[in-house]
Amino acid sequence: MELPFDPPSTPGKTPGSLVKQASRSFALRLIDISLPVIGKYWEGEIKPGENTKFTKKKAPDKSGLVKHLQNVQRWYRLDEYLSSHNSEIRRLICEAIAEALPSLMPVDDAEPLFMFTLQIMFCLEAGFFSQSREIYDGRLSRSFAEFLQFLMPFGVETIYTTCISFRNAMPILVLIKNSPYLKHVHLYRNLSNHVLTQLRKYCPNIESITLSGHNVVSEEYLFRAFFGGKDKTQVISCVECREKLKLSFPKLKSVNMLMDLDNDDIMFFLQHYYPNIKTSWTKSIAENRLTPPTLKTVLNPPPRLLEHGYYYEFDTLEFTMRRHTLENWIVDEEHIEYPKVKHVSIFHACHDLSEQKEIKEKIKDVVERLGCTTFSYSSPPAEDYLDTLSVSIPVLETLGTCLTEAHLSTFEVLDARILFNCLDLCPGLTIFSINASRIQMDSGLPIVGLNKLPHLHSLGMSVKTLNNSEKSCLDYMVRAAPNLKTVELFGANLQSVVQDLVISGALSKIQILSLHKSMSWFTDHDLQNCIFLGENLCSLSVLMLNPILRQTLFQIKTHFIHTQLKVIHRYKMLIG
Repeated sequence: MELPFDPPSTPGKTPGSLVKQASRSFALRLIDISLPVIGKYWEGEIKPGENTKFTKKKAPDKSGLVKHLQNVQRWYRLDEYLSSHNSEIRRLICEAIAEALPSLMPVDDAEPLFMFTLQIMFCLEAGFFSQSREIYDGRLSRSFAEFLQFLMPFGVETIYTTCISFRNAMPILVLIKNSPYLKHVHLYRNLSNHVLTQLRKYCPNIESITLSGHNVVSEEYLFRAFFGGKDKTQVISCVECREKLKLSFPKLKSVNMLMDLDNDDIMFFLQHYYPNIKTSWTKSIAENRLTPPTLKTVLNPPPRLLEHGYYYEFDTLEFTMRRHTLENWIVDEEHIEYPKVKHVSIFHACHDLSEQKEIKEKIKDVVERLGCTTFSYSSPPAEDYLDTLSVSIPVLETLGTCLTEAHLSTFEVLDARILFNCLDLCPGLTIFSINASRIQMDSGLPIVGLNKLPHLHSLGMSVKTLNNSEKSCLDYMVRAAPNLKTVELFGANLQSVVQDLVISGALSKIQILSLHKSMSWFTDHDLQNCIFLGENLCSLSVLMLNPILRQTLFQIKTHFIHTQLKVIHRYKMLIG
């Protein structure tokens, strides 16, 4: 997991904050002279909500409006004071525009379209701005594609289709064909065989590709997209002479496959043909009766690659352990060599108390054979049995010293002694998260002190409600990690617990604080509390809040405008 890093913020006006303020002023001016014109152009064509400020009047002079936007964009693109596309000042202004946009958009059906347009015109990233999913009909999709053609070429380096969806892919195709600086694409909405084909033809400088969603792309087009238009048969025929196969994206560094795959052969061939590529995909294993040889068969690459002895890696293996999954697993089975696996995730779906010891040993054997460096364990509720995490302890006893990342999850009440035992078994952890119904510190037995965790830099805790017990547990863990930089909390009653920890000094070295309420939103009632955090955590550089009202977010951002503190609406959990 990659986490953001920023140097500690400095209170008051600094050279950095003054540059940030100047960039923001410039950004606001650009938005101010562009947004009303965009709204005027689409007046009456987008179904307005109750609060829209763009109501239908007489038909606007669209040619004049387009000319105005073209002049603004041309000046922005060619102005000598902003220097080249890669200049630092241009990048600062791009960031300032992206940060300012959410607080300036009209709250209605037009919001995603207007924001998307301004991102395309002035930002380096376009398409990621909202938790909602907006779908525009075919007529509007075609109209927007035609509108974009007036503004090309585009300077975006990253395109997301996760937050905006068109009835057809025409707008996305216009972007792909006219974005010469494009390096990163995340295709979710509007992903299709044709879109991948156009990506191959027009974007040879792509460095990272993420494909997500349900399986809407055929295997044939996946191969053609990555391997210069060649189908799977042609790709297989070049296995022995890789240099003869033309690659679609010579600069490609990473592929993140979040899309459902009927067949994951493509991921092996990507590793084979693209030098030093990082592939990330989850292979789910839910065999009814798993054995060591069966696991080997499931993990093997396609036969044509297997016979040449090439070595492959898995990013994540996700096991679902049901009642009979490990029934035939033999711990003493002769050694079998498996591919390298970075992360093993165990979902233990069945708790059979009569075979508890045997299940523990078998799960440990599975994980040990794969030799992972990061590990996740989760389990559903178990009747009359609180200690569901104990199944993972043999794994931690054997591999804990090798683990750099661990995530443990149980729906039950967790005894803090078990949690601390798990942490003591993993002294090399850099990232750790725990999810439980609640954490029990007052079981009647003494709490043994937690050993130091010198490498831990990121810690996450998710519970239903943070009370004194959870606060005490968190305090133990934070003080045991002298190099901790990031803390993420999920649950109710966040404010009082965090404020107490701030006052006690436990969070004085934290640089990134991510807070997620479970039962309510951050509103104006939380404004002073959030300001308190920003003013009293001297090392804090990033404050992430979710869910939060737009006006509240804007007020917090405004309060810290002259500092280096970044206040962000974080939609997803950072750790886990």
